Amino acid sequence: MRITFKKVIKSIVLLTAVSGLFVLFYWDKSSAEESLQTFQNGHGVEPLVESFRSDIDVSELEVHRNQRSAKSISPDSDQFIIKNNAASREVSVESANNAKKSDTETTTLDDIFISVKTTSAFHETRMKLLLDTWISKCRKQTYIFTDSSDINLIEKMPDGHVINTQCPESHYRKSLCCKMAREFDFFIDSNKRWFCHVDDDNYLNTDQLVKLLQTYNHTQHWYIGKPSLSHPLEIQSRSNEGQKVAFWFATGGAGFCISQALGIAMMPEAGGGKLNKVGDSIRLPDDCTVGYIINHILKVDLTRVDLFHSHLESQFRIKDPEKHITMSYHNQNVASVPGFSLKEDPTRFKSIHCKLYPYENLCIDNHLTTQLLKMKCKIHPDQESGVLCCQQCEVPVCMKCISTEKHHGHSFVAASEMGVSMKDKCHEEIAKIKDSVIPSCRQVVTELGRNQQTSKNLLSQVRSTMTSKIRKMKEILDDLLSRNMKDLTDIEHVLMNEYQDEVHKMNEHLAQLQELLEEFEKNGQKMETPDLMSIHKRIQKLKEIPSLNFHHDHPSFQEGSGEMDIETLEALFGKLTIPNALKNSIQKIHPKKLKLASRIQKIKALHVPDIDRCRHISCMKSKKTWVGDELGNLVEIDPKGNEIQKIKTHHYKQQPTGFHAVTLEDELLFIDQFDDTISKLTSGKKKKVVVKFREWTPISICVSHASGDLLVGMVDDSQQKAKVVRYDAAGKELTHYEFHENSTKRLYNRPHYLAENVNGDIVVSDWEKQVVVAVGFTGNHRFDYDAEGGHPPGTIFEPSGICTDVLGNILVCDNNDHLDDSVHMLDQDGRFLCLILRLQSSTLERRIRALGMDDSCNLWIGDVDTNEIRVYKYLE
Repeated sequence: MRITFKKVIKSIVLLTAVSGLFVLFYWDKSSAEESLQTFQNGHGVEPLVESFRSDIDVSELEVHRNQRSAKSISPDSDQFIIKNNAASREVSVESANNAKKSDTETTTLDDIFISVKTTSAFHETRMKLLLDTWISKCRKQTYIFTDSSDINLIEKMPDGHVINTQCPESHYRKSLCCKMAREFDFFIDSNKRWFCHVDDDNYLNTDQLVKLLQTYNHTQHWYIGKPSLSHPLEIQSRSNEGQKVAFWFATGGAGFCISQALGIAMMPEAGGGKLNKVGDSIRLPDDCTVGYIINHILKVDLTRVDLFHSHLESQFRIKDPEKHITMSYHNQNVASVPGFSLKEDPTRFKSIHCKLYPYENLCIDNHLTTQLLKMKCKIHPDQESGVLCCQQCEVPVCMKCISTEKHHGHSFVAASEMGVSMKDKCHEEIAKIKDSVIPSCRQVVTELGRNQQTSKNLLSQVRSTMTSKIRKMKEILDDLLSRNMKDLTDIEHVLMNEYQDEVHKMNEHLAQLQELLEEFEKNGQKMETPDLMSIHKRIQKLKEIPSLNFHHDHPSFQEGSGEMDIETLEALFGKLTIPNALKNSIQKIHPKKLKLASRIQKIKALHVPDIDRCRHISCMKSKKTWVGDELGNLVEIDPKGNEIQKIKTHHYKQQPTGFHAVTLEDELLFIDQFDDTISKLTSGKKKKVVVKFREWTPISICVSHASGDLLVGMVDDSQQKAKVVRYDAAGKELTHYEFHENSTKRLYNRPHYLAENVNGDIVVSDWEKQVVVAVGFTGNHRFDYDAEGGHPPGTIFEPSGICTDVLGNILVCDNNDHLDDSVHMLDQDGRFLCLILRLQSSTLERRIRALGMDDSCNLWIGDVDTNEIRVYKYLE
């Protein structure tokens, strides 16, 4: 009976094992077939797949393989996958059954499913480093997807958080897609808000990741990451043979995140291992396949976040790595972070981690203490300090310091213990900062914002009052002048009529005298006495000249007793009173001692490769600069010419000219003719529309340095009209400048570039009209400059880029194709002063269109042919 029972038990165990293997075989049949095919065909079977991997160096257009492939599959992987899958699924179900968190609550680290993809070859190297650093802060939220069982790795993670995918140990497409399919399915089962994938050569800053994801709604479709290509990836269409499809994808080498809502929407295409099939059909690796499903099939855009970094980027160029979400490394390409020696920390991950978490054991024992031990005592240079710290003074001390009077009666502890104590104190202070200091600062910022708006309103009211008063005075003067002119016209009419009457009367008298003379000369000898007597009477009558009025009364203009000076006018008009503190601030803005240097000096030249024919330059207070080209590209560069970011604008109706500017807060404003808008690029690198146009196309923009108002040059859709419009910072129209005052004559043909001078004049470079046009703040026409005195007679003046300086000088480019390109300097009344710069046609530096002026009064010039930006100093 005992033997029969044992047989039964054995039979049950055998059937259970066979059933499990049978289910496992069908559940992952495709992966097994792919694995078999991979090992049958050998490595390097699919070079096309590798060429589309995110590990492509786009600039060189060469394929670089990421050395992650393993040599073999662990023999006990089948056994491990059954056990591990069960544990993982059990954890997933338990997580799903827990009470759901409200969608309105703030996202925390527990809401994120962090997935790390690795292979057995890197368990002892890459994974050990990650476990010692960032994973140590988020073991509960992190899941490791590998291709073999590893007891050492399993023991270092919570149960069910190391998943043997049973995928091939290689870095080819099928293995990558196989692991990604498992990652995606586990994420769906977890019921978490976000799926964030990283590779085993990434350092993940979870604090920055949480901060980023808190700005997005997980109930909406969000695909967040960073593309490795500068253009969409093109492949052959699956459904339409011969056609191509293009899509964006976030490179897996830098990491990416997908919201819960988007993950659910992906289920029909990616769930249950279907991601593998999609990867097979398009023959692309995992990250490209994910991008294909999201961007091409589901039509969800990729949201680019430049805080993700792969090993293909120059890590040492990344500033403040601890402020970014992911970092990576490859050979000598590592982040520039002080801390451990390169021998101790060749990847710099430990140094980054200790900069973020300085009181971790890893940092205190191996890093901070080492640094302290190397410190020389500031009081006793022959001694080393850092082994001990004074608790009362909170400073490292040496052995001589301990015996001094300053530390008499003090207690001393080990530096590591002091570090823990200081950590606790820092936590207390941080709590105070969070609870009181930060709310108080935010309240102050809010109050400052209200005060700022109040000041703007008051200044606007003063401007309005002054403008209204001067217009009223002008209307009275115009009315008085008009009335006097009418009276003078009437008087002139009366006097002219009287003069005409007198002249007519005299002409008649002359005619009678002439008639008498002719009659006497003809018949005088033959006349009888009676006739002679008659003619004599007529002579006596006509010889008297008629009395005429030779003196007429004329009006006169009696001038007022007061003198025409500023004080008299201010007594009538009113006077602007400026507090002394503001006068001092204004003097700092407008230094008085600058003058034109004896010779212009080139300070530096910067090459900006990502622009095509520079058209406009906007300098910022932060010493950064925006450069725009004729294709609508906008590139932000630092003072050394390094590219910070790049955006694309569209210009279908008018070619790009002065199409961007910066606000007083250094925010970019730019024109986009795709939807005829002016938008602002906010600090979060998001586009915010400020002004939307209808029936008019904006072509140029500048910002008033005095008021922050927007000045926009535009043409109507018929291309027959042009004007400049003033808006406030919120996009509300204030006034416009279109005609000469009291006339229908238009001021502009094409206001391609414009600037505001220190006296409030708006100066416009109109190359179609071939003049520089200036109008005052109230719209009065100031002058037209047509290069008289600064241009050879008979040649055409073709103005383009324009700017002004703190002295009120106006600088404008002259681009006549038959002459040397030059920069004219005018005074604020439009009088030619000099050619500040002339570029000989025989040199490479000759074709210029763009001008800019920085806060140091340096002139920036953009070269059309070489994409070089040159900076000149011309004031001293």
